[in-house]
Amino acid sequence: MPAKTAYHVDAQALAAILGIPRGRLAALVSAGMPVETRGSKARPWRFDLRQAIPWWGDFRERQGGEAAASLDPKQERARLDRVTADLREFELAKARGEYVPAADQDKVVIGLMTTVCGRLDMVPDQVGPRLSTERRPARCAEIVRDALYQAREDLVAEGRRAMERVEEEKP
Repeated sequence: MPAKTAYHVDAQALAAILGIPRGRLAALVSAGMPVETRGSKARPWRFDLRQAIPWWGDFRERQGGEAAASLDPKQERARLDRVTADLREFELAKARGEYVPAADQDKVVIGLMTTVCGRLDMVPDQVGPRLSTERRPARCAEIVRDALYQAREDLVAEGRRAMERVEEEKP
């Protein structure tokens, strides 16, 4: 699921922002860190920075001692500014069409693989009758090579048509 806003991040991004190992987030959620979506194998964790970062600061203060004393407001503000700038750059990249969601990439790859498999499945039907009458191994190899070459050419042409369709769809 794509982020709802620039303030919504997955577990890996939040761990990087907080400077902690990703595996520690589950323990923090158990300790009360707000989470928008709990992760699973089929669904990524999703956090709202506007809730998670203040909670993290409060949690560190509650921990007291070294953790709270090590906070430098200037450094923390600089870190927040960097994260906010990164998130804005990400949103701008999405708006420019430079970002392709993983689900869209999966659709393209699955479509491509389906086309490739279908085209390659046709090769035996195309070459079988010709090979059955051919006695020379070199000629058999040539027939198969020609059929595979034609299949590749067809796939390249289909790829070019797909790229043209993508370019036509761009605003």
